[in-house]
Amino acid sequence: MAVKFARKHSHNSIFLLNNDTIVLDDAIEKLYGLLNEKDVGLAGPCMPYASEPEKIWACGGTIEKIKVKIYGLDAPKEANPFEADYLPGAAILCKSCVWDLTGGLPETYYLAYEEADFAIQVRKLGYKILVHPDARILHKVGMSSNIQPMYIYNSIRNRLRFGKVLWGKHAGFLLATLLSLMGSVNSFRKLSLWYRAISDEIFGVALDRAALQNIKKLYGK
Repeated sequence: MAVKFARKHSHNSIFLLNNDTIVLDDAIEKLYGLLNEKDVGLAGPCMPYASEPEKIWACGGTIEKIKVKIYGLDAPKEANPFEADYLPGAAILCKSCVWDLTGGLPETYYLAYEEADFAIQVRKLGYKILVHPDARILHKVGMSSNIQPMYIYNSIRNRLRFGKVLWGKHAGFLLATLLSLMGSVNSFRKLSLWYRAISDEIFGVALDRAALQNIKKLYGK
């Protein structure tokens, strides 16, 4: 909504920033410096934990296609700006033209994987995705990182959708189904959540806040 409003005006970049972040020093200036390079579409910072500034929450991210998983990097790859598969959605600086060409963050997902899908579309256009290791934005990691039933369910649903992007509609769905099953067999509750997530995805049940609240009621906190 905010981006759509901003696009009514003339801006050459869009900065997505969570409200649970603290921008340090000249982080934004450093990111703008990267984005000004012709072949760069997205620029992102290193993000330490706000509670432990010496510990990195994510410094860019990697996409493991075989596992249909995404991971935030817990340390810079190198001292200079480097390429990453994707940028965690908590802080992304994007060229406006790139946003317009891709359509921005896809609305297929809910609170997960959308930034990785977005990055794939950006790279298809020939743009680089860079991380500046000296641009620091602290992240107050909260509820989104807790392992609760509603988030386990949400992760499986989104993983199924991301699998389709990586491997195609049928092969991707099957692969993500099997992989998520392997991570659920050690717990009856996880297995129950897996079954519910697979069934809801097959039958087209909406994935939104209401769906997660329903899972919370059914499976507890």
